Amino acid sequence: AGDTPAEIMESYSNVTGHTPMMPDYATGFWQCKLRYTSQEEILTTARKYRELGLPLSVIVIDYMHWKHVGDWKLDPVYWPDPEEMIRELDQMGVRVMISPWTLVDEQSDNYLPMKEKGLFTGSVDGKHDMVEFYGPKYQYDPTNPEAAEYLWAQWKKNYFNLGIHTFWLDPCDEFHLINDYDKAHFYIGPAKEAHSYFVTSHQRNIYQGLISAGENEVVTICRNGWAGSQRYGACIAPHDIYSSFAHLKEYIRVGLNVMMSGLVWWTCDIGGFITDDNTSPRFSELMIRWYQYAMYLPVFRTHGRRDNNEAWNLGNDSYTHISNVMHARERLRPYIMEQMKLASERGIPPMRPLVFDYQQDPNVISIEDEFMCGPDILVCPVSDYELRCRDVYLPQGNDWIDVHTGKRYSGGTYLVDTPAPIDFIPVFVRDRRIDLCKIITGNE
Repeated sequence: AGDTPAEIMESYSNVTGHTPMMPDYATGFWQCKLRYTSQEEILTTARKYRELGLPLSVIVIDYMHWKHVGDWKLDPVYWPDPEEMIRELDQMGVRVMISPWTLVDEQSDNYLPMKEKGLFTGSVDGKHDMVEFYGPKYQYDPTNPEAAEYLWAQWKKNYFNLGIHTFWLDPCDEFHLINDYDKAHFYIGPAKEAHSYFVTSHQRNIYQGLISAGENEVVTICRNGWAGSQRYGACIAPHDIYSSFAHLKEYIRVGLNVMMSGLVWWTCDIGGFITDDNTSPRFSELMIRWYQYAMYLPVFRTHGRRDNNEAWNLGNDSYTHISNVMHARERLRPYIMEQMKLASERGIPPMRPLVFDYQQDPNVISIEDEFMCGPDILVCPVSDYELRCRDVYLPQGNDWIDVHTGKRYSGGTYLVDTPAPIDFIPVFVRDRRIDLCKIITGNE
């Protein structure tokens, strides 16, 4: 309970756990796609970023980097010298994130020892031990301390010791079908009682493994979470969403809801994941608008099932606009870090609905297509194709400055047909932070 949303969020964090301090590197740009298949592809992409002078903090090695599911190591055929790869990336200031999975195939070297020690999730009838993912698989049981120890030992040996200290916990969800929950059984009890804790226990295991190995800057990208996930550095990210304006519109709301649930780190695949059209003007505009929105998220990360998912190959005139956004995010990082400090200390979400900061203004209650980035930036995304203006409401309680025109408005003002050319989305700052205008636009 509390008199304000901030008080409620702070109390909730005291109960369920505070998120760690976000590492500085994690507020930069994260490059990812399905998928970079080799060491050379990763290095070529990172070198191109540096050649173009684009900011890059993290690059991601997605799944299928192994020979068999559950090997938990890089296939040397495609990754012949990962230590040298990581050394070159370190010199560029680029961190590697990797996506080991929780599933194990019978062909993996880890299958028999884990089977013999009972480290997989089981079932009450002995018939539902396996799960289905491109054929039968087994999944390690994160609620079993011995299974957690075994998995981390493999990850530490085959990833951490190479210099890969950042993990994408995809999937961190339990793979039994909903109809089989009454048959599945974990180390700590029946799945019907413990299912939701599966994800949190896996996040805890990896967090504790990293801390014990000497890594004190932990961020994991996870496609779901539960109460307490935030204390283990989990950043929740929706997976397998569509490259569409409809999903951009929907996930603007989703992100606000996730962060208001106490999971204060959130991100969203820039451009969506499932792409049927990756060359048309519509697709290019979607990417521009998604970047313009994502610039204000806790984690600024692109991902997608498309070969052309780098800033320079998204087609049409998108590169100029996207590169401008990337540089703007780089300038904004100190402000983002201010919000991350509040998130860690008080459980205050870095982005939130207007009612969080302006609960006394009855007009903001139903507004779902604007949000606050910290206490001083009002963001008004554009989520419709070829839309070049939109209505904006400026909350009561202070004056607002349009970052693109410098014009001042009183709070409580409705602005009709606010310009939203392809170059930018409407953004306003509280009058006390006029310095943010220059930071966001790069203009004097």
